[in-house]
Amino acid sequence: MVMGYSSPLYRKRTGQLLIKQIPFVHILGYITDIKKAVEFYSVYGGTPAYIMEVDPGKDVFTNIEDNILREDSFLYKVLSSY
Repeated sequence: MVMGYSSPLYRKRTGQLLIKQIPFVHILGYITDIKKAVEFYSVYGGTPAYIMEVDPGKDVFTNIEDNILREDSFLYKVLSSY
């Protein structure tokens, strides 16, 4: 939408970065509990911005409620735009 033909930014992009998912081992280093790390990776994948929204002190279901299902959350806005 932002870079579409009718946008004022059309043909103004000077670069684009493809950010790859981070490996599971790095998520395990952040979460530290293997069971929680698997659960979070299963829900959020390896997208760094999504993983940074996770609270490792809470269980996966509480994180889903807080980060995906709340209308004012970052991930709700990102995922609902698809």
